[in-house]
This record gives sequence, C-alpha cells and structure tokens, in this order.
Amino acid sequence: MKRWEVINWIARRKNYRKYLEIGSRNYARNLDKIECKDKTGVDLNPRGDRCHFRMTSDAFFEQNTRHYNLIFIDGLHAGEQVAKDIENALAILEPDGTIVMHDCNPPTEWHQREEMGEGEWNGTVWKGYMHYRTRGDLRMCVVDDDWGLGVIRYGKQTPVDTEDFTYAGLNANRKQWLNLLSFNEFKTWFKEGSAQCQMPTP
Repeated sequence: MKRWEVINWIARRKNYRKYLEIGSRNYARNLDKIECKDKTGVDLNPRGDRCHFRMTSDAFFEQNTRHYNLIFIDGLHAGEQVAKDIENALAILEPDGTIVMHDCNPPTEWHQREEMGEGEWNGTVWKGYMHYRTRGDLRMCVVDDDWGLGVIRYGKQTPVDTEDFTYAGLNANRKQWLNLLSFNEFKTWFKEGSAQCQMPTP
C-alpha cells in the first residue's frame, strides 16, 4: 500500500472533504492523487508554481484559521519539528478527524539519520510520533507499508512508558512502541476505534 492509497481509504471511509498536506514539494507524488474535494498544500520550496502556501509549516499554522478533517504530515523529517507539526495539526483537527504521517518506521539506524544525504531517508520522524505515544488521550498506530504510515486520532490508548528514544530502543520494541499493523489489521483497528474517537473535554 502507498501513502495515497491509505489516505484515500480513510477519506472514503469517513467521507472526509477537507485535506491539508504539510510537505507538498512534489504535487504529483501524493497531493494530486488524493480524492478529497478541498485540498491544501504547504511547502517552503515546492517544485512548480501550484503550491497553495509557499512557507514553512510553522508560518502556515501561525496564520491559518481553518480546520481540516484529514491532515498528512510529510515535512521536515526532524523529530522535534515533527512533534510540533503534530501539535499544531491536532489543534486544527475537526472532531472525528485523522492525521496521517509518513516515514514512521525506519528499517535501519542509517535510514533514521538526521541529515538527508544520499539514498533513502526517513529522518527521526519516529521520535516525533513516539512523543505522542506517551499520551492516553490519543489513538495511534503505524501501518507497516511505505516506510511506516503513522495514524493519529483522538481516543484512548495505553501510553508507552519510555524515555529511551534511541534507535536501539525502537528496534527492540518496534511493534509495541509504534503499534505496528498490517493494512488489513489497520482497517479493523480503524473501524473498531471510530465509535470511541472523541476530542478531549476542555
């Protein structure tokens, strides 16, 4: 399964219409394939002239006044920035909305290096994801396809109790920490969780 296939499955399942993509450098790679009617792309250095917001994710969230029911995060691949993007995305997520993230399951320590360099690269996205696995008011999993597609919804989960955000720690506890699921397992997980998905009471 590719990222757009998982995103479109979610969009069809929930009848989502308002889609935000953080990291739309190449529109043909993902954004153009998303089936939502209302699509917004954000990237500081997009290829071409079709980017809706040519700016950093921080700058976008600071000026944004809209809410979305489906948000895809694939921007700067540094754990601290990813955690910030998730925080900002949660703040504008509509009730029963879903966040999807790319690159949450680096297969080797080399793939999760901080600097991009040559070859395939996932960065430390997984550390940003794990920051929220320590919370009990969210429901999270990673679909084991396309470098790991993290899914975040409001709901309930058993928090992962760890501060060991090292690759060795991830590698030893990958399935539990990430809540790593096949796509078929994810479909069941998503359907079963829809009834309990709720935003926290202010």
